[in-house]
Amino acid sequence: MLPSAPYSRRKHLSSPFGPSPVRLAVAEDGDLAGLRVFTRWEWTTGSETVRAVRAVDTATRPDWRRRGIFMKLTLG
Repeated sequence: MLPSAPYSRRKHLSSPFGPSPVRLAVAEDGDLAGLRVFTRWEWTTGSETVRAVRAVDTATRPDWRRRGIFMKLTLG
């Protein structure tokens, strides 16, 4: 089941830590081949604030599977 649009907006645009960074893979024909979304996280330890991202959502167009899109988007 796909998440609702309001849920996705809240999760990725209205997070208290800021909007989620998104990485896109675009095919030669200009169509979207894949995407990877990272949620921002932040915590405090003592007097230090640690900022991080966590990979949470990914998608690869079916005809682009098994070409390394997921790895490139995650490591890039």
